[in-house]
Amino acid sequence: IACLDLTFEELFHTVLNPELQPPTRFLSPEMRQQREDELVRRIQLAVETLKAQGRPLLQQTICELVGLSFTALRNYPGAKAALSWVAQEQRRDIPRQKQRREQELILRVEQAIDSLQAEGKRVTKSAIANQVGMTARKLSYYPQVEALLTQAVRQQRERHVRELSAQVRQAMARRWPWRDRSSGTPTGVAS
Repeated sequence: IACLDLTFEELFHTVLNPELQPPTRFLSPEMRQQREDELVRRIQLAVETLKAQGRPLLQQTICELVGLSFTALRNYPGAKAALSWVAQEQRRDIPRQKQRREQELILRVEQAIDSLQAEGKRVTKSAIANQVGMTARKLSYYPQVEALLTQAVRQQRERHVRELSAQVRQAMARRWPWRDRSSGTPTGVAS
């Protein structure tokens, strides 16, 4: 192995996977540059594919699409630069991804609220979260979703208070029919 200038792992890698390229140090400078150019093109194609599919630009996903590990791609300066650009794009894309996710969750929360109301169930943060398939804590990470949750719960509470007040007034009217309904005082009694 020493006379071949190979590590034990490289020897088995080459023997067991003959379709794969030999270690880069055995390539001529021209072949190495061609390989690097090909890898950069494949990285660019992976980026375009992910963007077209609306998927996030993750280095791991790109490496999977290219068919090489991050460690292997780092051996090529052009590929390493392309992956570095991907990492920068990913950091820049985080706010857009969060905003897109928040808009999706707003729609799902609105649907959950409508569903709970249609079923006559109480509208609570945990009930909404269960319908959406997330915890209430995770939903509250998104400010607009949290505002929507708070508003829905407050409206539920206000509706409940109005319903209880109406029930109390009806019960009082049945129990004391001689009372003046507007003031609550017995009719015919001077104040």
